[in-house]
Amino acid sequence: MSNWPRSLIYILLVAMFGVFPALAASGDTSDEIVHDERFWDQLFVDAVHSREACNLDFKPCRAPLQKRVEDYYLRVRGETKFLSDEVAEAASRSLTRVIEDIYRTTGLRPIQGVPEHASNFIFLLFFNEEEYQSDPENYILARIAPPTLRFSEKRLEVFSWFRSSHLDCMLVTTPYPDGIIRDVQIWIKVDVSTEVVSNCIAEEFFNSFGLDDTPEFESIFDWPTFVDGEIADGELTERHLSFLRRLYEPEMIPNQAEEATWALIR
Repeated sequence: MSNWPRSLIYILLVAMFGVFPALAASGDTSDEIVHDERFWDQLFVDAVHSREACNLDFKPCRAPLQKRVEDYYLRVRGETKFLSDEVAEAASRSLTRVIEDIYRTTGLRPIQGVPEHASNFIFLLFFNEEEYQSDPENYILARIAPPTLRFSEKRLEVFSWFRSSHLDCMLVTTPYPDGIIRDVQIWIKVDVSTEVVSNCIAEEFFNSFGLDDTPEFESIFDWPTFVDGEIADGELTERHLSFLRRLYEPEMIPNQAEEATWALIR
């Protein structure tokens, strides 16, 4: 879930204090944090076992490990509704790059289209308010709650909230009891800049493979200047990919508890 005002606040705090706000009191410097693998281990475990959407559905914010186990179907809708060709081209470039990076890192590749009864997919929607307003009922049926998705009234509530929120994009998913990620939606508003659409695609695809944010700890995407000196501008950096690579090691089992994850990385 992208929240650019929050990120800007964090960057200002870094500029003022030179450290992550959560660790400012400890006296650590930014250089010490970047080179302290214990910090990245903690951030990895938080990303694996947290649920950013817990503040929307009032379910626990910590959860067993979730990951994909097979190639996934990819459906894209609304890609012709961008407000400018520049943003549309930026979205296409970012999507191609992120999919290639994820495949290179996890071995999982997208399959175009979605068969009628498929459950293993990513549904990427570029949301256009004007298109929605022209026919809300059919838009909901075709874009937000199509037959291929596990329907819930909660999804409609989240969609209504998203439309009126300041968020540019978000990941929508419901965890499976077995810990295997299957159907997810990614919503991205079309009235955004080229930079924002690129960052949204990178972040939400990254999150959709099992690495979430947590309300208690900042996302790795909130710290572009502290990802080994790389700026995550519409791209997954080597640090992001190292998290994916670690999560998709065979030893990391879907639905495993947080204690088991710690045991594997120590």
